[in-house]
Amino acid sequence: MTVTHTPSDTIVLRIIEKDEKSKQGEDHDVYVLYDTYNELFLVRGKRSDSHKICSTPYSFESTSRYAVYSFLSLIIPKENECVVELYNYRELPTDKNDVTFYFLRENRSIQNEIVAYVNQHISYKSIMNTLFLLQNVTNEYEP
Repeated sequence: MTVTHTPSDTIVLRIIEKDEKSKQGEDHDVYVLYDTYNELFLVRGKRSDSHKICSTPYSFESTSRYAVYSFLSLIIPKENECVVELYNYRELPTDKNDVTFYFLRENRSIQNEIVAYVNQHISYKSIMNTLFLLQNVTNEYEP
């Protein structure tokens, strides 16, 4: 028997690592959200393509905010400037495997943007506080 769940609003963190040397002006584009049904953080991201390389999106998950922070601090050095944004996504797919980098990018809009901060630097405190918020400010899926 397949159980279906009604998706609800979900807060999604987006971090764009700036790179003045790249054509697009950014190096990484990363989305982080908390899946309340599976009780997991989902990390979806991709490096910017260059004229020589077409980057592959990545998709990870973790039950630990510390592991998510460790991953983010590894791929985005704290001295690099970032844009940090929060979005409200409505009706995300209930299957975590359908929540892809491309899905998140294509369904992002100014209408679902909550806040955006430019010229930010990733810090332990700011990321851990944001991950705590993602994990605890939620709407539960209803069976």
